[in-house]
Amino acid sequence: MVSSMAGLAGVCTMRNGHLWLLPGLLMLLLLPLRAAAQKTSDCARWCPPNSTCANATACRCSPGFNSSSGVIFTSLLEICEDINECGPLSAVSCGKFADCQNTEGSYYCTCIPGYELASGARMFKNESENTCQDVNECTSGQNPCHSSAHCLNIISGYKCRCRPGWKPIPGSPNGPSNTVCEDVDECSSMQTTCHKSTICINAVGSYKCRCRRGWEPKPGFQDNQLNTTCEEMSFPTWTPPPRIKSQRLSHFFERVQGLGRHFKPALAQDTIQDLIQVVDELLQTPEDLETLSRSDQHCVATSLLGGLEDVLRNLSQALPSGTLTFNASAGTEGERNSERGNTSRGSERGRRRFPTEQRARCGA
Repeated sequence: MVSSMAGLAGVCTMRNGHLWLLPGLLMLLLLPLRAAAQKTSDCARWCPPNSTCANATACRCSPGFNSSSGVIFTSLLEICEDINECGPLSAVSCGKFADCQNTEGSYYCTCIPGYELASGARMFKNESENTCQDVNECTSGQNPCHSSAHCLNIISGYKCRCRPGWKPIPGSPNGPSNTVCEDVDECSSMQTTCHKSTICINAVGSYKCRCRRGWEPKPGFQDNQLNTTCEEMSFPTWTPPPRIKSQRLSHFFERVQGLGRHFKPALAQDTIQDLIQVVDELLQTPEDLETLSRSDQHCVATSLLGGLEDVLRNLSQALPSGTLTFNASAGTEGERNSERGNTSRGSERGRRRFPTEQRARCGA
C-alpha cells in the first residue's frame, strides 16, 4: 500500500506538478482501513462464559442465562448464571402429574413416578404436550410383589397386600415390594365362625367347619362349609324287604330297631358290635328263611347285605380315627379304617347261605 501511494505521489508530481492532489488521495485510501479498525473495536473482548458481545462496552447473556443486571450488562464483574425455569416464580408449567427438571440453560418435564406419557416418551417441554397417565404396575409386567401377596394398583403406585387368610410373616417389611405372607391358622387364633356343633379344620388361606364325631349336618346344610350346622346323628333307618313273609326275619328287624332306640353316638362302637352279632345269629339260625324260594332268598340276601353296609357306613361317622375290626363267632366281620366313613363288611357264611350272584328285586 505504501509503495502504491509513493508511486501515485510520484505520478502526481511528475504530471504538471499538481502536488495539491496528494492529501485527498491519501484520505480516500485510508478510509477502509479506519472503518475496519473501528468495527473491530466495537465488540467487547471481556464477555464472560455463557454470553456474547453486544457492542464495544456491553455483553449479552445466552438464552437460559441471566446476570444480576439483566440479559445485557456492562460491568466486568458480572457473570451469566443459569435461569431456574422450574423455580417458584417461573412461568413454566408442565401440567398435572408432572415435574419440571432444570438443566444448564434449559429445562424439561417428566411424569411423576407411577405415571408415564401415552406415547411412551420419557420427557416433554410444556403443559400442552402433557399426556401423563397412571401406570398399572399390577398388569404391566412390573409387579414385584411376592407370590404370597396380592398386587393392588393405586394412583401413582401399587401396594402388596396379603391375600385373605394370610398375614405378613414376623419381621417381614411392610413395604410395596417386599411384603411376604404366611397362612393364618384361623382355628388357633379363634377367628372362625364355626357353629358349636362343629370343629374347625384349618386350610391354606382359609378354614372349614366339620361336624363333630357322632354328629351329622342338619337338613339344608353340608359338611365342611363355613356355615355347617350339625345335629347328633341318629340310628339310620333299615327296613325289611317287602313281600317277604318270615318270622325269623321279622324277629331280626325287631332287634335292629331295639338297637336304634337305644343308640348313642358315643357308644357307636358297641352298637356296631351288637349289630354284627345280630346278623351273625341270623346267619347261624335262619330257620324259616331256608324254606323261601330261591328268588326270595336272593331278595333277602340283597336287602341284608345292602342294608348292613348302609348302616355301618353311617354309624362309622361316630367312630374315632384309626382301624377297628369287629368279629362274631359265625364269621361275620366288619372293618373300619382311618378314612372317615369308609367301612367294609364281610360274611362268608352269609354269602354261602344267601347267594347274591343274581340280584333279584324284592316284590317283583
